[in-house]
Amino acid sequence: MTIFQKYILFFMLILSAFTNYAQQNIKNISVDDGLPSNTIFNIQQDKIGYLLIATNKGLVQFDGDDFTQINKLNTYTIFIKDDAIYAGSENGLFIKNKSKEQFIKGKKILKIFLKDNDLFLGTRRHLSLEEYYFRTC
Repeated sequence: MTIFQKYILFFMLILSAFTNYAQQNIKNISVDDGLPSNTIFNIQQDKIGYLLIATNKGLVQFDGDDFTQINKLNTYTIFIKDDAIYAGSENGLFIKNKSKEQFIKGKKILKIFLKDNDLFLGTRRHLSLEEYYFRTC
């Protein structure tokens, strides 16, 4: 066996050890752990590292140990911009920032995205800008 082959073998062993270690850290979470529902539509991570989870029984925040319910709306999609959370629900848009929460009643929102600092909301029929218009800074 040449030195090159020994290095390749050593590298493959180290790589497989890291792969096996990473796979052992997967944890399943469910309603038994505090999640309001096992039906999850979207997951986003904020800049602190918390997971925001959109479920059919509300929007929740997971800090790695505990769940905090933010609202109980049937939530389909989440978009995070700076310190603001935008959550599309069955009946409109939920917005939460550091100081306040707001709900704007409207159509079922399935997707939220940002283009040129304009927030677009995707509904079942079209992209909606006439009902909701937000300019992010």
